[in-house]
Amino acid sequence: MTMPNVADKSSFTTSSGPDFLAEPGTPFAIGLKPLADLNFLQIDNKFLSERQQKIELYESIHDEVCVAEVDTIDAQREVEALILKCLKTHHSGLYEFSDTGVTCRQTGRFFPHNTDMPISSIGLIIPEDLVMMRRDETGWRLVAASLAFPASWSLKDKFSKPLEAIHGPVPLSDQMSQRIRRIFDHINPDIPVWRTNWSLSDDDRLRQERREADRSEHRKKVNPDVFLRTELQTLHKLSVSGDILFTISTKMRPIRSFANDADGRRKLAVLHRQYLDMKDAERDYKGINRDADGLLAWLEENGKTEI
Repeated sequence: MTMPNVADKSSFTTSSGPDFLAEPGTPFAIGLKPLADLNFLQIDNKFLSERQQKIELYESIHDEVCVAEVDTIDAQREVEALILKCLKTHHSGLYEFSDTGVTCRQTGRFFPHNTDMPISSIGLIIPEDLVMMRRDETGWRLVAASLAFPASWSLKDKFSKPLEAIHGPVPLSDQMSQRIRRIFDHINPDIPVWRTNWSLSDDDRLRQERREADRSEHRKKVNPDVFLRTELQTLHKLSVSGDILFTISTKMRPIRSFANDADGRRKLAVLHRQYLDMKDAERDYKGINRDADGLLAWLEENGKTEI
């Protein structure tokens, strides 16, 4: 079998799913939209490097990246089947599939199915993080995950906790929390949905885990040299278990690079407007210093375009 040239971008299948940099998601808003294109995995020319980071994390701190409650095996198998269906339908050129695992065509590496924790093995072969929520009398709880690239939170802090506790540090009203619960309750298994989220980062590291106790001590530098961290989240109600799968695709981009074209400048204008609209508590949650005059002035100057 001839392997495609890894350096040749034409050997990669780029996802045609939603363009989650087209419009930076409004902070602290739900903003769910129907996912019309079921090619929901964002597999692009950074795919191999992102997965290599996952491999290294799995080898060094697997139990901090992959967790699951013991009674979630069947639901994890649903997640595995959902991901495999997307890969076989839209990204078959990148993989070979067998009953025992998946082989990456670019590298020839074989990834066996993990029968004890399916979310662990299926999460390793794609760039997305996977988080599974389950409904019980306490609400929607985080019951399983393959989470390599958290942004300012820790899986240890959130595992097995209900949605309200997971969102504890987030400046959301009780009314908003109740609305999120109702939306989760009524997601249609036949109509997955998606949303976006953004934050600013000092550097371009994908993994930015932070324990809750450390949050108050962390404030990012805010200047035009920061990176825009953007997440695409898709939500799928699993048809058998009724659990909800989050897929989280994370991209990092230098904020300065957006000034190079008209569409990028439009995005800067959106970010500038959203930043000005944020409350102090919302800026604090995102770890952004209020002393951001330099960045705000730069956004205003470089985001001069019609929105």
